[in-house]
Amino acid sequence: MNSNTNLYNKIAGIISLEVMKCTPQLYSVEDHISNEPPFPHSSSVLLNFDENFFLLTAGHCVHNLDLNKVGIMLDHDFCTIGGTLKYFEPNDDDNYDPTNYDIAIFKLDAETIATFKEKYNFLEINKLDFNHISSEASRYMIFGYPGELTENDFRTKTIVPAPLKLRMSSVPFSFYLKENIDKSKTLVLSVDQKAVGTADNQFVSALSPLGGISGCGVWHISDLNTSNPKYHLVSILTGENETQTTLYSTKIDILPLILKKDFGLTIR
Repeated sequence: MNSNTNLYNKIAGIISLEVMKCTPQLYSVEDHISNEPPFPHSSSVLLNFDENFFLLTAGHCVHNLDLNKVGIMLDHDFCTIGGTLKYFEPNDDDNYDPTNYDIAIFKLDAETIATFKEKYNFLEINKLDFNHISSEASRYMIFGYPGELTENDFRTKTIVPAPLKLRMSSVPFSFYLKENIDKSKTLVLSVDQKAVGTADNQFVSALSPLGGISGCGVWHISDLNTSNPKYHLVSILTGENETQTTLYSTKIDILPLILKKDFGLTIR
């Protein structure tokens, strides 16, 4: 492994410790009275804009679900997400099209905000990079929660989430042309199958199945500086190809339109 790769791994580890603070794992339950543990469902990102607090995820992760059965875990407690939900073209699992926008935005109510703040931080709007232009030299990282890595400890009746960080690069422009994908809407990433590790160290291992990681943030790393690495949220992960060598994500450029149209908020 060359020195530049070692540096990239180290910086991804530093960034992941910060990103983890605004990246809840989402769970679903069959009902609120059975003894079945919540099921790890997807990932998300928390956002603060002018003291308006939001949860972002992929639209298909929550589309057509009973929202009273979707939430996060705070220690042993399952907490539902209260607030107003808006979609933008949620993808159909049976007819997935990576060129579609695929994003859902919860505007959280006061009770949910207070509950989430017990464990998480909300990303400030200045950590978002709108109109991001990728190149083959661009470096990225995702941080989310594959469901297969989350463990249920039935002895202690606790759920142990296992986050995953994965560094990657942009696909060449020729890929967008070949697949007829609008680069202004969708960011497509090439996955290094060995560039994966846990959140708290630099260990590199084989890539696990990614089910449950949809809805997490895609973070552009613009400066390989270990003392103050520069990174911004540029898109929300929406899916992958069968071999997990290519990931698709909805660029956050659509966010100002949704905030203005559905919530009456303007990002300047």
